[in-house]
Amino acid sequence: MLNIISRKRFYTEDKNHNHAAQCLTIAAGTEHSLPNRNIRIHVKSGIAWITSNGEDIIASNGDRVYLQSGKHSSIISSLDDQPVTFEIEAR
Repeated sequence: MLNIISRKRFYTEDKNHNHAAQCLTIAAGTEHSLPNRNIRIHVKSGIAWITSNGEDIIASNGDRVYLQSGKHSSIISSLDDQPVTFEIEAR
């Protein structure tokens, strides 16, 4: 069962594009399926365990991870017993 604590949508701007970003907080012990496309994950708090294209990635507060679309969707979860808050932005 997915346990999303909070969800927010906002827009960021750079000199070439407007990007829709979504900020999610998921509870410890749960996982979230990420969109199967090129995305950027920015961990805002907590420690995230991301599995993408057969690779495990550990990211913590302030880390940015760039994921490419693949054969399967990527998964993000909390690595410890604390929630993880992260932004998802299409790239």
